[in-house]
Amino acid sequence: MQNNKTFLFNDFSSFRESFKDISKIKQDTIFHYKNCYEKSSFFSKRKMFEYDLNSHLLSSNNSNYDIKYDPISYIRNKSDKDELRKIKIGEYIPEITLDLHGLNQLQAKKELGVLISVCLEENIFCASIVHGHGKNILKKQTSFWLSQHPDIIAFRQAPKSLGDAAALIVLIDCSV
Repeated sequence: MQNNKTFLFNDFSSFRESFKDISKIKQDTIFHYKNCYEKSSFFSKRKMFEYDLNSHLLSSNNSNYDIKYDPISYIRNKSDKDELRKIKIGEYIPEITLDLHGLNQLQAKKELGVLISVCLEENIFCASIVHGHGKNILKKQTSFWLSQHPDIIAFRQAPKSLGDAAALIVLIDCSV
């Protein structure tokens, strides 16, 4: 037993001796943030304007809408109630999905504006928005914002196969 302790002590001292000139690495505290909207040549000023416009159309103040009421469905024209039924049974398959996990309300509102702009540019009729469960803050706000936008035909809680209570299926009017 005595021999093993000496061996360990000798290994430890030789280890410390071989690394005596090495100092601790200083941690980098600079956060690298890539703002893809400003630096990328793909996004023109016109597209930036459209994205901002669509996020501003998602109004935050409407006295006619009660924020405590949490709709699972909305339709602009009452004559199109068949569209809600089609969403419910899963007849519409979303072509694009937006995930709002980890975003605050301001970021989520901007991303919704970008999603609507992209859908209008690419003529995408059906989109999915995943807001998650959490404290239902984004769920209520997303429903509220979408109901204020003029290009939204309808939205409804997604069927079980597409996210159930944690997602919305949105129909967008691309004929504008």
